[in-house]
Amino acid sequence: MRVVAVLLATLAASCGGADLPTDSEGSDLTSGVHLIAGVHPDLARPVPYHGGPVMHRPVMVNLYWGSYFNTAAGRKQTALFDAFKERAGGTAWFAIAAQYADAKGPVINESVEGASLTISDDPPAELTDTAMAHFVAAQINAGSVDWNPEAIYFVYTPPRTIVHLGRSASCSDFCGYHEHHPATLAGIGTVQLVYASIPHLDCDSVCGTGSLHVNGPLLDAATSAMSHELAEAATDPLFNAWEAMHANDEVGDRCETAANNFAQSWNGQRFAIQQIWSNDSLACLDRQ
Repeated sequence: MRVVAVLLATLAASCGGADLPTDSEGSDLTSGVHLIAGVHPDLARPVPYHGGPVMHRPVMVNLYWGSYFNTAAGRKQTALFDAFKERAGGTAWFAIAAQYADAKGPVINESVEGASLTISDDPPAELTDTAMAHFVAAQINAGSVDWNPEAIYFVYTPPRTIVHLGRSASCSDFCGYHEHHPATLAGIGTVQLVYASIPHLDCDSVCGTGSLHVNGPLLDAATSAMSHELAEAATDPLFNAWEAMHANDEVGDRCETAANNFAQSWNGQRFAIQQIWSNDSLACLDRQ
């Protein structure tokens, strides 16, 4: 979904200078969210295609927002999250995304490594999605990171920052989300900015990975959410490609329970990763 649903750790079965718009979402979460519960995809059918674009060569850009990421605990997180970015592409896991295509071709299973940036200014304690989009656009307009139409700008926020998407909040309603907004970038014009929010998931009881223990509850919840959002943003960046139920049924949503997390070792580093839905197999898979 636009939002990675909050994972009930006990569940083993599926439940469920920029010119930007203001927050307009109501109580319904539509598209890209890793949610708590309530979405029931039809697992007997493939995720349908609606004619929109996929990202053929997606790139992860990691944006760490806050002075916390300059602390020892914060640097431990950035090291792991950057290692994920460096290693996720070109794997048997990301090969599952290559079965999803648009008229120009499929998602290509190659490196997704992009830039990383730590911004020491602290975000507000209550952070809206509009503020998130403004923040990403501001980094591009400042020249701190480059604009790339196939980039997914992952924004990581520190402890005690609550991210709001409409009337829903991180750790109580969702564990992460991907979104897109139009933004006016200096010297470029109006573009569709694709980004993902990965909050500080110190809420293991709802965003945890169940019995799977790899790098500790906080980091495992985060890399699971990152894998979910990477797969979905690549295959449904504008919510008009591979999705159903207003993008509450994307390739990550069908596999978002704790039982669908697994340990993966990529180039010597272990991660907690979420499975991806395969239309070819009508199943959640950890490799193609």
